Amino acid sequence: SPGSLPHPHAARPTRPWGVRALRAVKEPIEYWLFLSLHFIARLVPFSIATAFGGFLGGFVFRWTNIRKRVTLENLRHAFPEKSESERRTIACGAYRNYGISVTQMLWAGGASRDALASRVHLEDETPFRKGLAQGKGVLLLSAHFGSWEFLANAVHLRLGVPFLSIVQNQRNRRINAYVDRIRRRFGGETVDMEHSVRA
Repeated sequence: SPGSLPHPHAARPTRPWGVRALRAVKEPIEYWLFLSLHFIARLVPFSIATAFGGFLGGFVFRWTNIRKRVTLENLRHAFPEKSESERRTIACGAYRNYGISVTQMLWAGGASRDALASRVHLEDETPFRKGLAQGKGVLLLSAHFGSWEFLANAVHLRLGVPFLSIVQNQRNRRINAYVDRIRRRFGGETVDMEHSVRA
């Protein structure tokens, strides 16, 4: 609840020296791996970047323990009627989708305006255009499905209007700054969830 949130200027608890040292080593390694993935995604066609993202997500699910326990536990609560095998299939699909979202976002980070805009088809712009014609801003709300990192810039280019996205900051500060540059490269704006208006 809002009453339980820490004061924005409150001092953060100091982490143990060992944790700080591990983070100091881990962050640059993650960052350079991220840059390598971005380099690869920018070199290949969109279809290959998408396929590679799906493969990468599936690989992470099958061969690492990154959030796997939490994912499967959540699925047990959401789908108690399904077998463990079915839940693992759903989980693997979620990891694959996340991998696709990441590589498509990285591909978009090196794509031209025309190449990016051509990847998006808007079914009906009428409600959006009506709101703009009235001199009002428009809120786009949807379930959190799809490659939103990719779509934010693409839709912004197709509609040709200022576009602001509410985003979640990444734990790795270097990666977060790099991703934010990709999000803003065509003039879009971002605001992190911690400072956005919460219902």
